[in-house]
Amino acid sequence: MENDYLKNKLEEIQKAVAGLEEPLKSKAIDKLLETAFNSGNSYKSEKRERRERTPKVKKIQAKRSEIIKEDDVIDKKMLDSINRTEHPEIHSLQTNLDRALFILEIMKHKQYDGLNPSQIKTILTEIFRIKSNLAAISMSLINDKHYTEKETIPYRGGRANKYRIMKSGEDYLKKRLSEIHNPSGHSNSPNTNSNSS
Repeated sequence: MENDYLKNKLEEIQKAVAGLEEPLKSKAIDKLLETAFNSGNSYKSEKRERRERTPKVKKIQAKRSEIIKEDDVIDKKMLDSINRTEHPEIHSLQTNLDRALFILEIMKHKQYDGLNPSQIKTILTEIFRIKSNLAAISMSLINDKHYTEKETIPYRGGRANKYRIMKSGEDYLKKRLSEIHNPSGHSNSPNTNSNSS
């Protein structure tokens, strides 16, 4: 195995100097040989480094796996807290931003003040059975400058943007739902202007 390693190193060095002319070629070969075999980059030292790295990598992977499981438990609890029959109006919303704001508003009242786009998509698809695109939800929230506040948080072993609905977002959503349910702009109360006979 070590012979294969040495052979591969020599082939790499020969390829590296192939375009050089003498005496530069010889000097380059000497320098590369010295670097490859005398500066701790030998097969044995690389093998030893790999052995030393393996426990650290496994420890990091185990920790990441534990974090992912914790986040999965939180997400499951969050999903279980939603009764889709209580929110039929979501089906009248058409844009990704409107739907995202609606989900943020619902979850705020359930003590989840802020969600990431992945969580929003999961709620839309799993609970409300609304076909959703994660990239489209993310873009609508990234481009929003008025209704949400963003912060970066750790999530599933990485980083994610968490969005919180602001008062302006709540007001916009209320107005939007009102427009959808009453497209003419008139109130839903009986018409008091009609002539009585």
